[in-house]
Amino acid sequence: MKLRIERPGFTLIELLVVIAIIALLIGIAVPAINGARNQAKKSATAAKIKGMQDGSEGFRSDFGRYPRSNGQNPFEGDTNIFLTGAQWAVIQLCGPDLQGYVDPRASGVDTDNDGTVDQNDWLSWYALNSPLSRSQRNGPYIEVDANFAVSPERWEQETSGAIQLSASLQEGSSDWSNGRVPFFVDNFGNPILYYAATENAEFPFTTGTGLIRFVGVYDQSDNAALTGSPAGDGFNPNQDDGTSLGSGFEHPLGLEVGYDRNQTTRPERLTFAGAIYDEANFDQTQRGDDGKIVPHKPRSYLIISAGRDGLYGTADDVRNY
Repeated sequence: MKLRIERPGFTLIELLVVIAIIALLIGIAVPAINGARNQAKKSATAAKIKGMQDGSEGFRSDFGRYPRSNGQNPFEGDTNIFLTGAQWAVIQLCGPDLQGYVDPRASGVDTDNDGTVDQNDWLSWYALNSPLSRSQRNGPYIEVDANFAVSPERWEQETSGAIQLSASLQEGSSDWSNGRVPFFVDNFGNPILYYAATENAEFPFTTGTGLIRFVGVYDQSDNAALTGSPAGDGFNPNQDDGTSLGSGFEHPLGLEVGYDRNQTTRPERLTFAGAIYDEANFDQTQRGDDGKIVPHKPRSYLIISAGRDGLYGTADDVRNY
């Protein structure tokens, strides 16, 4: 007669307990790992913004002003095609080809000798076979590579359809059309916004357009192709739905300006004014419901990354203020 040997093993209850413990440990570890990863991206983005700040100071040292953040695409001639502030930052701090910026006022840059610096000259300066020497370039004022400064077209391709470019970022037909001029991207993979201050402006934020435009320190429409912007407010008067960063929501920074001329009540939070006004200054000067509305950094510039949520104007933005 053979003896039956009992082999040690786990009961069903013991197995379920082990599985539950493992699931609990995973539930604790995954958020911690994701949190550390997001914090690392945030820190790396802050370092990029610091580099942009240092570069902007170098630009100001050479030109007596900070880089501009609005204007028509200089490669497209006399058109109504506007570049974003994010793209103007790259043009001035690095040049669109990342090899340095050409000062349109310098001698020797009228490459076709027609007495006018126009789109033909801009296209010539940054052509593959540019006639200008390296000494005729300024900067680059910040060390970048093609992974830091990315064109809208390439950005769209690399996101595999996760984003949908604004029509404004697809305008133009030159070698440096709106889709080809790069912007800086953060470590979350999204464009970094740049807004230059209009010093000594009477109002904190630009409102209106044309003959009834009230020029403010900061203009929401500078980055309308990325954030969106309602019609009739700012340097670029066109309404723009902006670019979706895959979040499926509109950017609070682009929904409304959030400020009326001579307003003294606190701006609504989910607006352009609500995102960039100096809340501490308002609180300091508050009398009842009224206070002084001034933007952060009214004599220099604002730099804003959308952060982890991909929305400009929310609490997780990475900013220089």
